[in-house]
Amino acid sequence: MDNNKRKIAVVNFESSQDVMANIANVERWLKKLVERNIDFVLFPELCITSYINSFSIHHLWDEIKVQAIMQLNKISSENPIMFSVGFPHDSHISQAIWNNGQMIGLHNKTKLGPSEKGSFKCADELHITNIQGKFIGTSICYESHYPEISSKYEDQGAHLLCFPYASPRETPEDKIERFKMIIRARAYDNTCYACCCNSVGEYGDGQKYAGAALIVGPKGEVIAETCGYEEDFIEAEIDLGEIDRIKSSAMGYFRAKENFR
Repeated sequence: MDNNKRKIAVVNFESSQDVMANIANVERWLKKLVERNIDFVLFPELCITSYINSFSIHHLWDEIKVQAIMQLNKISSENPIMFSVGFPHDSHISQAIWNNGQMIGLHNKTKLGPSEKGSFKCADELHITNIQGKFIGTSICYESHYPEISSKYEDQGAHLLCFPYASPRETPEDKIERFKMIIRARAYDNTCYACCCNSVGEYGDGQKYAGAALIVGPKGEVIAETCGYEEDFIEAEIDLGEIDRIKSSAMGYFRAKENFR
């Protein structure tokens, strides 16, 4: 098997304020995707609790977090697939990666939306996840609007940039077109694969969320996409060796260090 080949998926996911029901839905998706030989799957921002922009989210999580983490460990140990899910952690909006029964990476959101600043803390460090020499960098929703975050991940050797969203309003078609502008630019500028997904459904804030999911190649090409108001997923096989091939090209890699001297 080519060590550079990976099958990845992203899920437009509907959450409720029932944490254990959300985890059960994650498990349902994992079982489905394991059958499709997926290696890694991305779920949206705060998918484990649903997106609740108030202090009540911390009370909801604190009451059940021990049980929830134990259950996530359990389903990770029972399903041979890496997955990334979102939940509140230490007053932050966080996204964590699970593999082989344990959490192996945790990123706390470093750029909060204006309405989030009264409910969450802003982190000040970026955390890249190393999985056997392959690196994943996560930018949560509002962070995607800051290109320097993706560039810092690329400086640390990122192969895959993940963008989990909980972005309301817009039609599915408008949502995915806006995401394309952002995600394709992040992938192309940093010669990385990139993927994104969004929440779907209606949440406690009364707003409707349109699903929009993308998988994008290191030249900014869209490999797979879907949008709509229902849960859905896309998948693709990516070749991480393509990143090295592009970076070795004289006119393929525009973030080469010498270009900044």
